[in-house]
Amino acid sequence: MLGTLQDSLLDGPARSRALAGPHGIPLRTRFSTSAETGPYPDQPTARCQRPLRPSICQSPAGEGSGCGASPLLPTPTTRSASAESGRAKRSLLERYDHEFAFRVTVAEAAKAGGELVRPLHVSECGWCVWQEYCTQIAGPDDASFAIRTGLPTAQQWRYLYDLGKSTVADLAASGDELPTGWSARDTQPGAMAEEKYRLLVRRARMAQAGVAFEPRGEWPQVPSADVEVDFDIEWDFENLIYLWGLRVRQGQDDTTAVFDPIVSYDPLDTEGAAHLAEEFAARLGRVITDAEAAGKSVTVFHWSYPERSMTSKYPSVDELLEGRSFDLHAWFAGHFLTRDGTSLKAVAPIFGFHWAVDDAGGAESQIKIDLARAGGDEGRAAVQWLAAYNESDVSAQAAIRDGLRRASPAARA
Repeated sequence: MLGTLQDSLLDGPARSRALAGPHGIPLRTRFSTSAETGPYPDQPTARCQRPLRPSICQSPAGEGSGCGASPLLPTPTTRSASAESGRAKRSLLERYDHEFAFRVTVAEAAKAGGELVRPLHVSECGWCVWQEYCTQIAGPDDASFAIRTGLPTAQQWRYLYDLGKSTVADLAASGDELPTGWSARDTQPGAMAEEKYRLLVRRARMAQAGVAFEPRGEWPQVPSADVEVDFDIEWDFENLIYLWGLRVRQGQDDTTAVFDPIVSYDPLDTEGAAHLAEEFAARLGRVITDAEAAGKSVTVFHWSYPERSMTSKYPSVDELLEGRSFDLHAWFAGHFLTRDGTSLKAVAPIFGFHWAVDDAGGAESQIKIDLARAGGDEGRAAVQWLAAYNESDVSAQAAIRDGLRRASPAARA
């Protein structure tokens, strides 16, 4: 569920206020529904928080709504990964108490000059402002920070470290046989946990050898067409597409590439977004018609699923993409294993490609479109950033295909 981040003041905890980020733009995120909603749509939403008074818990409906103790609302539970035996079933407040009590213990040890824990690299680190610091503390030989994707949980890392597999060299030297307690500490025990471990060891070997990617099996034939279209969309906080990036080149000759986007930097509603989609369909349709009339094949490349899932509601676009679109991300991830992940921003630099803007990313683009719509000097700078960012996104896809051709055994023979 997408919503605006809110907090409340100590002198008025029942009243909430929206949190604003840079430039006064409201901060938004996607919330988990585990502790937000009751089992029935007509029930008031209750916040799972500790009551400020022994028998009172605040909810949007007023005082008296139970925090997991109401006969109408069952106590939410989670599977906590902090139990010694693997995973334990705890209520949300039990998990809160357990995990934050441990954090207090860690902080007290640090305050006294001691060290209770060492940093471990997990998936949540990507959003943390302390990641660079933790990387320095762990050091260049640490196994967890040497690997960027396919990361196990903190408990699994701790288990491996207790087995003496704390460095890249230790992990790389491990066999493919699964350690006895590994699967029980995974959110998906069984075959998926086993595969995660094998890939973790393989990535450790790649990190030790300085290899960024390698084929999972035989080197595949890189997809190509007589006319290659690279396609990428940008959308705002309301999930309305304001920029349809379109880059067309003849075959694999990148000197022929033309970036020709459909874009509006004005505030959009549903009708306006649909109009942009029709403009895009008309422009792409002309490219396809001209190519096919000349007997040329056309492939529309995109990276991952949003370019299809978010545009399928527009019949004219969906009809053009059906049978012509190619998910380059799905193809790449199926044929190659990477050390650092399969996002566009992780793969393209392997082949020497770099974005034309700083802080390139979808989250930053959603902030930039709000700035662009606000106008002024910052708005004009945001417009330039967004145009350069999207052009880089579509260019990166072509750079990956070209880089794979150069790296293929046939090209290096």
